[in-house]
Amino acid sequence: MNKNIITIIVSIATLVSLVVGGLIGLDTRYANAIWVNTIEKRLNYKIESDKLTTMQQRAWQIQDRYPDMGKAPQEIKQQYRELENDLNIQKEKVKTLEK
Repeated sequence: MNKNIITIIVSIATLVSLVVGGLIGLDTRYANAIWVNTIEKRLNYKIESDKLTTMQQRAWQIQDRYPDMGKAPQEIKQQYRELENDLNIQKEKVKTLEK
């Protein structure tokens, strides 16, 4: 009787150890969804803010080259207007990703 109780206790302890070890192993091996979501948000923010920076630099280049937009060629004026619109859209995207 005493031997059966010890065998049952050891069996239960072994089973619990295996289950807990397996769960811990799975948790550490695969990334948590929250962690992945956080990294994805940070990456999206970085990509969009880099796009914004590039667009802003392009706008500054045009402004430096043509300080008086009235004298700029029509094609450059059109590009600058489109760039300003795109800049505003991109700023909104970055603002929404900051939250």
